Amino acid sequence: MGSLDSHDMSSVNWDWILPASEFTQLCIVVDQSIPTPAAQALAKRFSAVPQVSLLRIPEPAHLHREWSKYSEHQTSAVATVTGDAAKSMRPLSRAVKLLLWSSAPEELDWLGGIYGQPVLHTRYRIDTDEASAIRFGIERVFAVLREVVKCNVATGY
Repeated sequence: MGSLDSHDMSSVNWDWILPASEFTQLCIVVDQSIPTPAAQALAKRFSAVPQVSLLRIPEPAHLHREWSKYSEHQTSAVATVTGDAAKSMRPLSRAVKLLLWSSAPEELDWLGGIYGQPVLHTRYRIDTDEASAIRFGIERVFAVLREVVKCNVATGY
């Protein structure tokens, strides 16, 4: 498991706090608007749940510009997806749902366009205390995970 305390997050483009695996059904994506204690609480709570991965992206705007630059040069529908964004998202199958947890989750929508994963939003409310926000985040992840698993079972995933 990655550590939020082991390095300076401002220098890291992609940080797999809970790495993706073949069992991943839900990938939580957080950005710099999520306080480190909130991301740590998610990592601690879901560290033993192989269906959940956690990806922290400290500078999504920079990475979006980079990904857009790479994708502009793709001329074929079967062209190889390149760049840091594509390499970092490669461990996730197309069936994995991305739960974007941010104060502005719509700014992370482009992540679903890299390989075509479905995108879900949850907004980090900066007007609530941190403990309530963490509790809400964990409850939201559980609710979404339940629905994802039910849907996958129903469709035979």
